[in-house]
Amino acid sequence: MSPVFFRVDMFKTPQLIALLEYNPITHILNLVRAPLLNGVLPSPVDFVYVVGCIIILSILAIWHMRRVERTLIYYL
Repeated sequence: MSPVFFRVDMFKTPQLIALLEYNPITHILNLVRAPLLNGVLPSPVDFVYVVGCIIILSILAIWHMRRVERTLIYYL
């Protein structure tokens, strides 16, 4: 069974709920889960969290690429 079909209320302990809130994959899955399971749009928090992660990871990738650009070997 795909994690898309797991409801958040299945996780009862506060530790698991806190872990879900800080996991970026949970917010990505909520973008798919909310329309499929509940028939509603995902929350704005999910959109902001996912877009924020994309921006931060893109900045880190660009920074790292520029840092190792001279030593990078391209194989054809």
